[in-house]
Amino acid sequence: MRRGSISEDSGPSSRSVADSAKSAGTKSPFHVMDRLISDELRRELGGSVSILPGRRSKKGRPPVAPVQAKPKLSKSAAKKLARIEDVKEKAAVRKQLLTSLAVNALTDADLTLMHPSGRVGQQLSAKQRAKIAFQRQRSGLPLQTNDLDALYCKRPPEDQEDSSEDLGHAGNDDIPSATLPAVSTQPASLTVVHVSHRPKRRRVVLFDKSAEVAPPQTATGPVSDLVILPDDVLAAVAVAEDPGQDAPACNVDENPSAGICTPEVQDARQVPSALKPGAANAVPVATVAMHQSIVRSQEVIDSRCKLPVYSEEQAIVECIHENRVTMICGATGSGKTTQICQFLYEAGYSFGDRPGMIAITQPRRVAARAMSERVRHEMGDRGAHVGYQVRFENDVSDDTRIKFLTDGILLAEIQEDLLISRYSVIIIDEAHERTLNTDLLIGLLSRIITLRGDLRLVIMSATMRIQDFRDNRVLFPIEPPVIEVASRLHPVTVRFSKRTELDDYVGAAFNKVCKIHQRLPPGGVLVFLTGKDEIQRMCSLLTERFTPNEMIALPLHAQLSPEAQMRVFASYPDDMRLVVVATNVAETSLTIPNIRYVVDSGRHKERVYDPSTGVSSFIVSWISKASADQRSGRAGRTGPGHCYRLYSSAVYNDEFPEFSAPEICELPVDGIVLRLKSMAIDDVDAFPFPTPPDRNALASAHRLLVALGALECGKITRLGKRMAQLPLAPRFAKMVVLSRQANCMPYMIAIVAAETVGQLRVPDGMDGDVPDADRDEQQPRMKPMRLDTTSDLLSSLAIVCAYDFVAPDDRPAFCKSQHVRSRALHEVGRLRELLQARCKLQGPVLRLPPPSLAQRALLIQLIASGLCDQVARKWPDGLHRPEGHRSAYQCTTLDGPVYLHPRSALFPAEHQPELCVYREIVRNENKAYIMGATGIRPAILYRVCPQLCTLSSPLESPAPSYDKDSDRVHCTRTCTFGPGRWPLPDVRGYCPDAPRLANWFALALLQGDVIDHFAALRPHLRVRPSAMVAEHQTNASVLAFLGALGRRASLAEAKEQWRRQPSWLRRELLALVQRSSFDFDEWWGTLHAIVAK
Repeated sequence: MRRGSISEDSGPSSRSVADSAKSAGTKSPFHVMDRLISDELRRELGGSVSILPGRRSKKGRPPVAPVQAKPKLSKSAAKKLARIEDVKEKAAVRKQLLTSLAVNALTDADLTLMHPSGRVGQQLSAKQRAKIAFQRQRSGLPLQTNDLDALYCKRPPEDQEDSSEDLGHAGNDDIPSATLPAVSTQPASLTVVHVSHRPKRRRVVLFDKSAEVAPPQTATGPVSDLVILPDDVLAAVAVAEDPGQDAPACNVDENPSAGICTPEVQDARQVPSALKPGAANAVPVATVAMHQSIVRSQEVIDSRCKLPVYSEEQAIVECIHENRVTMICGATGSGKTTQICQFLYEAGYSFGDRPGMIAITQPRRVAARAMSERVRHEMGDRGAHVGYQVRFENDVSDDTRIKFLTDGILLAEIQEDLLISRYSVIIIDEAHERTLNTDLLIGLLSRIITLRGDLRLVIMSATMRIQDFRDNRVLFPIEPPVIEVASRLHPVTVRFSKRTELDDYVGAAFNKVCKIHQRLPPGGVLVFLTGKDEIQRMCSLLTERFTPNEMIALPLHAQLSPEAQMRVFASYPDDMRLVVVATNVAETSLTIPNIRYVVDSGRHKERVYDPSTGVSSFIVSWISKASADQRSGRAGRTGPGHCYRLYSSAVYNDEFPEFSAPEICELPVDGIVLRLKSMAIDDVDAFPFPTPPDRNALASAHRLLVALGALECGKITRLGKRMAQLPLAPRFAKMVVLSRQANCMPYMIAIVAAETVGQLRVPDGMDGDVPDADRDEQQPRMKPMRLDTTSDLLSSLAIVCAYDFVAPDDRPAFCKSQHVRSRALHEVGRLRELLQARCKLQGPVLRLPPPSLAQRALLIQLIASGLCDQVARKWPDGLHRPEGHRSAYQCTTLDGPVYLHPRSALFPAEHQPELCVYREIVRNENKAYIMGATGIRPAILYRVCPQLCTLSSPLESPAPSYDKDSDRVHCTRTCTFGPGRWPLPDVRGYCPDAPRLANWFALALLQGDVIDHFAALRPHLRVRPSAMVAEHQTNASVLAFLGALGRRASLAEAKEQWRRQPSWLRRELLALVQRSSFDFDEWWGTLHAIVAK
């Protein structure tokens, strides 16, 4: 029988179960079945029914894993666990405490109502009491009688008409003139007017301090500082705020540079502005800034609206207006360079009560030109108000309101006008590059703004390196506000290389450009390399690989002509890929259109200067991480882009510094020291540099300026002041200043201009315009350019003079045949004209004939006067001869040998001088080379630079003698030069501290060498004149004569003594003369007649 089925059961067990269930009052399963089965079926089944329970299959249960007992902790482990739990518990308690403090902390509004205990008992001024009462009212605290008196002051009825006239006379046409009734002392009726006349676009509502009118004084006291207008006036202007609405809280900060004005607190600042320091005795009038409307094309409007800085116009203009110094940090592509100057122009700067141009400085000339052209295009009908000024170019007129210029131009203007009264706003762009001129400008302007309250300084940076200026309390005692502008939203995908190419990174860049052109969608490519040589090589490879219809490769570096630089901004067909190969000039400021791909070599060429030795080294090194980010950002200016870095992420993280070192720490600072000294800043160490230069560099600069004669005892000399007026290095400035005395200034101006521009000939060994493969072929043809075998500087003069006589149409062919740079010679001509104007030189400067032999000798002396501390001599025979000793020289600052450069005019062995001066020493991987050498005679050194020479005591042989031309007794002394005591020819001249000068003057006097009339006295002397210089003299008459003569050793001193005492030396001379045969009285009278003449 199946389990779980109904079955017969004759036994009593089932019944007993049913019966027991009935007796218990419960329904068992058997009872339920009895009710379901019919009587017939029950009879057939024998009267009893049983249900057998089904048998469940027992499934196997998984074995229970034995519970292992936890191991007992050791004492040390228990202690560690206890410490961990203790730390967690303390952290929880600290978190709870901080949360409680944050909930119960006082707000800024509450803090303003609290006063330090140190002011208890101090009497408050009316302004301070009004400020406290205003804060209590804004916080909802009940006002006391004293608070009401301080906050509200009744205006006498007789003065109401005058006050309303003053208000209307302030220049605000939006507020009608009205008579103000007496003001109630109840705070509920206070309403502040916020006037803004904006027909088309938002404009800034500012308190025009220049239009503030002093209130009338009454017998009861000054009128209220806050302008209260009645309801009828408010209805007339229809701009009244709800009197019952409380204005948001606003802290009144006495610091004019304390924060950024944001739209959220704009309305709150309208009320307490009247309570700020400086406005307590004036009625502030809310005036609309003089808005300048500009008609722009729809294309320009659309492009400006896409810039991130455009949405920050309100905050930027308000912050600049309220703070003397404002810092703006915006990534590349935010539009700060081109837009902020337009914001200020439209807000009224450079017009009306804010006269003065808006100046924007750029570290590079190409950036100043390009940015001015862009802003001029965007300004539409006001484009004529935009100009620029760089070296040799001045595109500024009387109508200019926005001026782009290089930092060097602005420094020159500060030297002429310390307060720079021509400008109302100075914008320092690209401050993160930390150039030498930029750091000096920021240091000067940080002090100028304290002298000019209306001047505004804006410092803009593309990286967060702006903290170098913000956190410098020496530079800015009060931390200026910083506005951060978001960058473009276009993403840039940065891809690192798996391996870093250490040698042929130009080839790696070429391969990457080829892959981009062949595999990726259209878009411009920007390649960053280190110098002209690599750029020329890259452009040549791309030109040979692809046809002009496929690709155009353009170079971009600072030495290109302006026309060649502007080619990268032109429009090209869509099916032609533009490849721009540039130096770091394209990192910032410039925005090249349609660039979607960037190939970054990660390197740049920099000049490293050692102040202790004066040696410069041109090295190729890794850029900083900030520069790498700048380069990658170039790909996201107009759309999504890609940046391919030719180095690995490991090299980027381990080798790249965060920021590049400021130039002031890597370049000589002698020009800066001279410039500051000329501005009466004697304590250069205390100047507020953003990054102070190394003390060794400052000491080296002081030594150089002393050697040049520009400084004496820490003060600038007359020569130094004239040197500082020229836009030249101190060495070259001295050459030009002294050349006026030698009547050869035009020639020296030409030499200095050529050396300042530099690189007249190509190639120059480091950054030539000719590829390496062609240099060997061109080397023999460049030999005729060595026109002067005594000086490289005179060779440059010969090139410049020859170029002057070439017809303008033939100059390109001349430059090509002689391998000289036409653009460099063009800049030399413009610099010569500039220096001629600065020196006020009359007559023509160009088309100079070759100098004569006498002029050449003078020019060499002038060159030696400027390079007097940079002297080299042939390697001495007594020292160990180095490799290549035939062209080896020894200089005063280096221990090892230096060599003439192979391209020097003095390099051939037959032309190598024994002694020369040089412009600089440049070191490469192998040797240190002398650049700009000029051979000199040893005797010139003491004549042009006595400060660096050491003289011995006067020699007995040759004996001292009197020089009638100079009226001095001259001695002979040995001379040495420099710290190495190089021997120079003996020097004969005046020695004021030499002993027995009066003895030698007495000898010359008695011999008739000083006054010819003494020749008649000589035969009648008792002693020989040589007795005056005898070592051991015992003659009483001789000793008496020398004693009366004293220390006088010149005819001028003797005449002065005879003028004061006519009988001087009469008795002593009479004792030396044999009177028997000589009429002394007649001779003495004749002597006085001669002396009187």
